[in-house]
Amino acid sequence: MQQRGTRRVILVENMPEGISTVVPGPAPRLERPLARRTLGLILGLGVVLASLLGLDLHHTYQSTHRAALENARLAAGLVEGTLTRTFESVETTLLALSDHIVSGSHKLSSDDEAQLRQTLQRTLEFAPHIRQIVLARPDGLVLFDSNIRLVGRPLDLDLLALADLSQDAVERGGTTRSLRFGLPVAGRFLPATHGQPVPSPSRLLPVGLKVRDDLIAVAALNPIALEDILGLPDVGPHGAMRLARFDGLPLLESAQGSSFLSGKRVSAEEAIAREQASGQIPLGWTTPQGTVMFQVSERYPMVIQAGVAREDVLRTWLGSESTVIYWSLTAFGGFFLLGGLLVREISRRSDLESQVRLLSLTQKVFANSAEAILITDAAPRIIAVNPVFTDVTGYTSDEVIGKNPNILASGRHDKGFYRDMWHSLETKNLWRGEIWNRKRDGTLYAQRVAISRLTDEAGTPLNYIAIFNDVTDQRRRAEVLHHQAHHDALTNLPNRSLLMDRLEQALFRADQDGTSVAVLFLDLDRFKPINDTHGHRVGDKVLEEVARRLLTAVRQSDTVARLGGDEFVILVHNVSGPPSVARIATKLVDSLKAPILVDEHLFLSVGASIGIALCPRHGTEARSLLAAADAAMYEAKRSGGDQWHFFPD
Repeated sequence: MQQRGTRRVILVENMPEGISTVVPGPAPRLERPLARRTLGLILGLGVVLASLLGLDLHHTYQSTHRAALENARLAAGLVEGTLTRTFESVETTLLALSDHIVSGSHKLSSDDEAQLRQTLQRTLEFAPHIRQIVLARPDGLVLFDSNIRLVGRPLDLDLLALADLSQDAVERGGTTRSLRFGLPVAGRFLPATHGQPVPSPSRLLPVGLKVRDDLIAVAALNPIALEDILGLPDVGPHGAMRLARFDGLPLLESAQGSSFLSGKRVSAEEAIAREQASGQIPLGWTTPQGTVMFQVSERYPMVIQAGVAREDVLRTWLGSESTVIYWSLTAFGGFFLLGGLLVREISRRSDLESQVRLLSLTQKVFANSAEAILITDAAPRIIAVNPVFTDVTGYTSDEVIGKNPNILASGRHDKGFYRDMWHSLETKNLWRGEIWNRKRDGTLYAQRVAISRLTDEAGTPLNYIAIFNDVTDQRRRAEVLHHQAHHDALTNLPNRSLLMDRLEQALFRADQDGTSVAVLFLDLDRFKPINDTHGHRVGDKVLEEVARRLLTAVRQSDTVARLGGDEFVILVHNVSGPPSVARIATKLVDSLKAPILVDEHLFLSVGASIGIALCPRHGTEARSLLAAADAAMYEAKRSGGDQWHFFPD
């Protein structure tokens, strides 16, 4: 009787310290209730792990899908910026060549034509995307053709879908400042009216610009060069990048193509009407197959569409999670196998040998998980970690057992973050999200984690289980793409998108605080001759130095942004009145008066015309303030440049 009442503890070899099985008496037999409780605990743990892994797989798929859409949106923005700069160079070239045509001319002199061809030759050396340039009267009669063949003949504007070009109104500065896009046509050169078509496998994309009331300029662009730009971003083997008009008519498409977009017309007019610059186009008829993200050009009547195929998203997700799925199925198979074996053994006998096998198999499942696992008691103190935990954090099990999990804390999250986490665990027994922690060597890393709380029947906490993996590289790639989408590639200044966001925030704060905001619209003087004479490489160096000087002339809290070309905007917060803004504008103008050293012996001079608008004096909305500052800038430029003007009250 005394021997039967004794109890002893049997420690299972290689299990974490503190995990033991208590058995009665000397005989290696377990009571059935204890066996059933052990079975319930193992199955409960299996259900919890299955639920957490299922939730995590669902979350990773949603994250992969959102990341694919965000990457497509950012890719559309990058392609839009690249194509905009390309079309700006085409526009600049057309304007530069048009300056050689005397107003009212019906024919070029030989000297004028020779000088024009010399200018064109220098320009086309750096513009492989331009195949042909034609200068003509509004009725289509060609005055100049880079290929000579059309001179004196009428250009077929109807075939090129540019017949309305002659109806464009010429704005300030003597030009519409906006290209028109025709439709792609077959052939290597622009066609003449009633001309004999020449069979050709080549294609061209015509673009036109009304330079003056008596002169239009048309360029034939090489679609292959533009399609190469569309093909730069990787949107998957079944995705596509397209250049389209506002009505959705596709002009060009990347060579990779798209099974769900090919031959379909996707209009962005509804989003444009809402003044939405980028986002997702809802497509009821493509919902099972893919999604289209878009980016509207601020300068030209074009939309960049990025098609994301669901087939590609699923393939990416399966590629990244295949190991997790494999080991998860293996682990769950082990759990269910264990449960079946244990039920059979309980029906026959409840001996110690079956319990040892149960714990040994549980340890193998725990040790071979594809994700890091951390288990604590209710304190919470760490009682077990698996090998993947060591791979991710650098801590061995001996270094963390018995310690609080806050040894991993990075210090990047405030008390409110952890308060919300514990509230979710206490009310839902679950918390999922991303958190920054610190590795053993001090390196910060981002982890996607699911934490579950295990309780007894009374609801008292017993254990906490955390399953996580390292997602630092994904976060950093997303941050790089986000920066590229919101900053100018040449000067690294904020672009129009980021400027508008900061301006909206500044106007909101000014309305709340009763302060004033100033918008200074700056346009460089004498910059166009630099580009025409020295080329875009020298022009880019001048723009980089201008950006540096502008940043030096303002406070760190202010924003200097580049809209494109030689246009910059300076956003100044908390201004005390017009005199303080006038001092800032004078400082900006003076900062650009000193010559700019481009090469070893090349000094170039530019100036600046600045228009100023104040909030709330000249408006309380971002677009109206920019328009007012733009109008004031043109007044400064008409007055001779190198000066600033306030928008009149």
